[in-house]
Amino acid sequence: MQNLTPSLRARLGLPRGVKGVVINDLDPDSPAAQAGLQPGDVIESINRQPVNSVDDFNRLAASAKGRTLLRISREGRGLFVVISPGADDNQ
Repeated sequence: MQNLTPSLRARLGLPRGVKGVVINDLDPDSPAAQAGLQPGDVIESINRQPVNSVDDFNRLAASAKGRTLLRISREGRGLFVVISPGADDNQ
C-alpha cells in the first residue's frame, strides 16, 4: 500500500476527488486478489469508513472481521468489492 500523492494521482490518471491508498503489490493467493483487486486500484473506504492514509488502511483492515466491503477506484471509476477472508467466512 502507498499513500495517494499528487504525482501518483497524475501518473494513474485519477480525478482530483479520488482519495485513498494505492495497491502496489498483491499476493495472487490472497482474498483481495481472489476478489479481483489489482495493483493500481485505490482503496477509498473499508466498511464505509474512509481511508485517507496507509495508517487508516492498517487500522481499518485490522478491525475488519468476516466479509469486508471495500470501495475502490479503478482507472477513475468507483466500484464496490466484497472480500471474504475464507476461514472466517461462514458461507
